[in-house]
Amino acid sequence: MNTETQPEQTQQSGFQVRLSNFEGPFDLLLQLIFGHRLDVTEVALHQVTDDFIAYTKAIGPLMELDETTAFLVVAATLLDLVHKRTGVPLRCSRFR
Repeated sequence: MNTETQPEQTQQSGFQVRLSNFEGPFDLLLQLIFGHRLDVTEVALHQVTDDFIAYTKAIGPLMELDETTAFLVVAATLLDLVHKRTGVPLRCSRFR
């Protein structure tokens, strides 16, 4: 089974995610996580983030600033949830 995400890049449907344990719109993924029906620690957030970056590059100027900003806020929130659930310190080697 493929564990990488494969983003769909259609403006009408928005950002689509494909993981080994989830396939569908990003908004639905968030609903499942925040509704405690999918454990955030079981989601490959790094893959989702990498694919969202690819998605934003693919649609370029069609991307609304609000959508990008909302994704960044949600990504930070999800990382905070992972940190709180696992106790793993949040570190990013890119900023050292």
